[in-house]
Amino acid sequence: MEVVNAYYLYLCIIITLFSGRFLAREKAELRKRKRPVLEKYVKSKSIKLPKVGQNELQTITDAKQETEPILTKAQKKKLQIEYQKQFIQRQRTKEGINASQEKKVNPPLAIYPQEFAKTNKLRRNPGTQSSQ
Repeated sequence: MEVVNAYYLYLCIIITLFSGRFLAREKAELRKRKRPVLEKYVKSKSIKLPKVGQNELQTITDAKQETEPILTKAQKKKLQIEYQKQFIQRQRTKEGINASQEKKVNPPLAIYPQEFAKTNKLRRNPGTQSSQ
């Protein structure tokens, strides 16, 4: 009798494990299909969701193409730069800094190649001193 109870318990444990695995696999499949669980619930309650036909989809994509023009890479780059300028301008106005009061930034080292070369020599040979 105890052996039968042990087998029964063992069988229940195996069934529980496999059912959990099955549910996990089903959830993963739902994620892959990117369908929300709610849609599955609604379908199980026999409520029909409206389906979009192929012709309707085509008209939707045509309308999108009419409103959104196709841009070349150069045009996209120009738009991106323009958006960045607008963003910077908004940040300045938020901070209270006008474009006329913009802080001057030190020019890059590429403008002064001789001084840049001097600093490089100093870095290479720390024992030598430069004539300034």
